[in-house]
Amino acid sequence: MSNLVGYSIVALFVIVMGLLLLLKVYLQTYHPGKYWYIERPIKYLMILGPMFFMFAIGERWHFGENFLPSQNPDDLAWGPFHLGWLFAMVIAIIVVSSGVKADKANTKRYVFGQLNKIDFTVFQFGVLLFGIELYKQLIFLNLYEGLANYHWYGFPLQFCSIPIFLYPLTPFIKNEKIKEAIYSFISIFNLIGGLAVMILATGVYTLQVSISIHTMIWHGVMVVVAFYLINAYKIGTKWRHYLGAVTVLFCLIVLAQLTNVLFHYIGMKFPGPGDFDGFFISPWIDRRNMPILGDIRANMIAGGVPTLIIALVFPHIYFVIFSLTGLLIYYLFHFIWKDVEKNKKEKALKTNTL
Repeated sequence: MSNLVGYSIVALFVIVMGLLLLLKVYLQTYHPGKYWYIERPIKYLMILGPMFFMFAIGERWHFGENFLPSQNPDDLAWGPFHLGWLFAMVIAIIVVSSGVKADKANTKRYVFGQLNKIDFTVFQFGVLLFGIELYKQLIFLNLYEGLANYHWYGFPLQFCSIPIFLYPLTPFIKNEKIKEAIYSFISIFNLIGGLAVMILATGVYTLQVSISIHTMIWHGVMVVVAFYLINAYKIGTKWRHYLGAVTVLFCLIVLAQLTNVLFHYIGMKFPGPGDFDGFFISPWIDRRNMPILGDIRANMIAGGVPTLIIALVFPHIYFVIFSLTGLLIYYLFHFIWKDVEKNKKEKALKTNTL
């Protein structure tokens, strides 16, 4: 696909999305609630818009030499493409987070009365991620050609893939303690994963425009939703937020390792599943996908440590390092919230004094 065709599709996408937004705002402003049967399809067309865009450009549009002379995808980091998405992420954080107060006060129920506004917002982000992941799984990972041609390394059970399950499903959980624990995990650990990719942006790009866009949308949304929930639930004000988050982390690590073991033994009979490396903790794969942790695993395998020992010990090392990183994030927001509360009290005291 030429750049002319690619940019034409981008322009068409922007125009269509802009028109849909204007129509939605018009109906909400001048005919609130009257044309809900039009507003709802418009909303989901906008949410699924990125998916339609990706299917439109497919695998045909690549970063050419005129945009990326080196033809090394890593050189996209901190270039115009990367900086543009960072700017979009910051704007999205401001816009979404600014609506938290109104969302908490909103008494309307959504999805057949199942969700409040906070949950519904998270659910909608889940629909967005599901849409773009559908493109990735079908096209980039060859799922449309059948399991025999599927690239199993991309099976969506990685640390940063978890939102595809958590965002659309967690809002429907009735147990508030479990829901809060998962939202705490999203706020603390998804924030770590999302920021790591959005800021470092090394080893995450390809020459395919669609997949590089997928990466930026995906990890950008992780950061946006994390900040949204931090503001909505005041994550960091209670110690149980951190305890709930690390509990969910531990459960997901166990799930990932059990899947690694299952896929490894299935892969001994059927080629493909053995390439899966969930959370990058498989005891059979020595790829250095993560700094420090990747080296530890590779050295354990190269050093002849028994597979069973690696399968049990390495996930615990992974858990400890991530837990300590998460603890830093928790305390960062803990002190921020304390400072906010202190400023509120001082402001209230001054007002009463006057």
